[in-house]
Amino acid sequence: MLLVAAALAGLLAVRVAAVAAFVERRPELAAAIWPDHPAVVMARGMAEIGDAAASGRQPSPEVTGRLRDVATRDPLSAGAPLVAGAEAFASGDLRSAERLLSLAVARDPYAPAPRFLLTDLYLRQGRGKEGFDQLSTLVRRLGPSASPLVPALAQFARQPGGPERLEPLLGSSPELRDQLLDLLAADPANLPAILQLAGPATNSTPEWQAKLLAAMVAAGDYRRAYDLWQRLNGISPLDTLIFNPRFLASGPPPPFNWRLTSGSAGLAEAQPGGGLRVLYYGREDANLAEQLLLLAPGRYRLRQDASGPAINLGWSVVCLPSGKRQDATEFALPANCPAQRLELRGTLAETAATTDLLIRSLSLSPVSGR
Repeated sequence: MLLVAAALAGLLAVRVAAVAAFVERRPELAAAIWPDHPAVVMARGMAEIGDAAASGRQPSPEVTGRLRDVATRDPLSAGAPLVAGAEAFASGDLRSAERLLSLAVARDPYAPAPRFLLTDLYLRQGRGKEGFDQLSTLVRRLGPSASPLVPALAQFARQPGGPERLEPLLGSSPELRDQLLDLLAADPANLPAILQLAGPATNSTPEWQAKLLAAMVAAGDYRRAYDLWQRLNGISPLDTLIFNPRFLASGPPPPFNWRLTSGSAGLAEAQPGGGLRVLYYGREDANLAEQLLLLAPGRYRLRQDASGPAINLGWSVVCLPSGKRQDATEFALPANCPAQRLELRGTLAETAATTDLLIRSLSLSPVSGR
């Protein structure tokens, strides 16, 4: 009997030690070993409150109820002031929320949930330094798992001096920097902060750059989008009206370079050394290649050097923002056409036919005297 009791005591000691070892760094393992252990319940509850705060919603009653149960058994834990602080915050009692959340931090300095709520509270009150102190502690604490903090980082980035203060935090976390830039890029008004946080140019094109340029174009800010595209990619002033008229595969991203499409309608592929291989099946309308232009009002003529017949396939130009389309062989641009989209467009005809051709180059020139 004593041997059985000793064995059970030994097993319990192993479980307690395992939970203590994993609850901070590997909470999912701790939960698998002993899901009802107070430390596991507390860690999971705090994580759920942190997730709720990060997404702008209140924690569920089930979560707060579990934490209250733990707090009843351990009144000196961080659970009780965290739950009370979260509820005070939700009700608008910011003074009580700050006092209770600060107590939760004092009881468990490593718990992210109370610090996250304090960060949000300080930001709402315009207390930038105190909010930044909490946020920087969280970023260093969470490391690669700091993604839920990106919205709070974006709030700091929009404030005067914010990018400079964030730079030391982001220097060792390129993934977090890219996530922040991706969030900021949805609004062109964040351009000053983005340029400060972007860092040196690289050979790759991050997703945030494409999102920012697309947002600027959608807002009709064509000229600034083009200037930014040049700046980010080190593009010198052009000596042609079309960028990359020989369809070289390397180079900067759209929208002011070619965007090529491959799908059920056909494909357009840049060839090694230049040229565009186009295969159009003729079964549906499709844009296979396009580029954004900033031509001045006037008349223009487009020529292509190609081999093979272009059946049901041709170039068109679309005025932006009106969307008016015309054949690009020779076209006239009015004054209310600040940007244009040049498209290689396949058009469904009564008799479907496959087009297979190689476009070696394009040339676009103004037409004078008409």
